[in-house]
Amino acid sequence: MVRVKLAGAFLMAIGVLAATGSLDLGKGPDEKPIFLFPVIEQDFRGQFVTDVRVNGRRVEMLIDTGASVVALTYKDARKLRVLPDDDAFVIPVSTANGTTYAAPIMLEEVSVKSADARNVRALILPRGASDKSLLGMTYLSQLKSFQVRDGKLVLRD
Repeated sequence: MVRVKLAGAFLMAIGVLAATGSLDLGKGPDEKPIFLFPVIEQDFRGQFVTDVRVNGRRVEMLIDTGASVVALTYKDARKLRVLPDDDAFVIPVSTANGTTYAAPIMLEEVSVKSADARNVRALILPRGASDKSLLGMTYLSQLKSFQVRDGKLVLRD
């Protein structure tokens, strides 16, 4: 009898997962919801900012579905030890501060919590072009899906 109840609960959970793409597993000891997939909550500005592991190092990034590529600030590129030579800044890009030139790079691994992607195309912005690195579509498009609901961004890889 217990085995049937556990199996039924498991099948019900799989059904919710298949229907919604995420599964709320209840509340943990700290009264925060437990989710099966990585979840990022909106900040007070309505943006999704999170810690990202790039090639094994941590940087804070703004998740931006409007950015076609991952864009690293010069400061973050230095922190990640991926700074290119000055003559590599050849890709024209438009930023909030105007048009500038960025350097292309391939990132071996990019991870948000457990949502991993490999060989992610990115651009390194020159000094002063941006104060926040952007996690754009070259990362997000490698995931199975991403969904925003109720102020939460759910990532599935």
